Amino acid sequence: YDRGLADIFEVQDEVARAIATVVAGRIRSSTVEQLRRRPTENLTAYDLYLRAIASMEIYSNPDDYEPFLVKAVALDPNFAAAHAALAITQVFRYLLEFDSSRLTVGLDHARTSINLDANDSRCQTAMGGCLYTMGRPDEAKVYLDRAIALNANDAWGHGTSGFCLMYLGQLDEALTAIDMALRLDPFGNEWFWDGRGMILMMAQRFAEAVEAFQHMSQRASWSLAYEAICFAELGRMDEARANVAKFRQVAPSRTARGVAYDEPFKDGKSNDWIYARLVKLGLPSG
Repeated sequence: YDRGLADIFEVQDEVARAIATVVAGRIRSSTVEQLRRRPTENLTAYDLYLRAIASMEIYSNPDDYEPFLVKAVALDPNFAAAHAALAITQVFRYLLEFDSSRLTVGLDHARTSINLDANDSRCQTAMGGCLYTMGRPDEAKVYLDRAIALNANDAWGHGTSGFCLMYLGQLDEALTAIDMALRLDPFGNEWFWDGRGMILMMAQRFAEAVEAFQHMSQRASWSLAYEAICFAELGRMDEARANVAKFRQVAPSRTARGVAYDEPFKDGKSNDWIYARLVKLGLPSG
């Protein structure tokens, strides 16, 4: 921190962030304990909710945690945060199954969560996540901006906003949002790294994108496909082909068209760019 006096405020910010990162693990544990101690109408429902949230931080199979959330809202139908988590779960299911009815169910849960508690940032985030996945990123941004205004320290809000901004074509702002999410929660939510990799890929910063994808312990099929694109653009063809082979193992029925055009980019050109590169890598065009 050998800087001039003019940089004193920037140095203060950097020191604060560094300290926050060092103690983040303890903060996360403390936060969970505080949540467990919060008064609630049904402690069993809240415990089920916390168990589900822990699994949602990585790309776990929704079968592993959705039953917890279903039980939670059965025990307490007015549990807004659990409805919000169910909304996001339906988005995850859509990304695995590409059954649009999942998004309809998710949107219903998101609306319910906001009707129950419009001041819960996670409820606003859930609505935003459903809307941009349905191809409505402009509407989604309104809810995500609201989520961050309600709780600027919620990493999920910033992370989800990063995806939304990417789909709107605002890559610099998207990267800022996803990096904020990672600063707030550097040890959890592997899907933040997925978002960072995708944003950097679209910005054609391929080496940085590969580095982001490789932070993930459990990659989704699209992560393998997008990392393959980055490897190819860097001339690392053996690694690109290896990723394509893994992709075919985990998603044998997926085509280049399905991967590229299921992404809800607003401009359409981004979908074309992804499609052309996946076809070049040997994925069936679809």
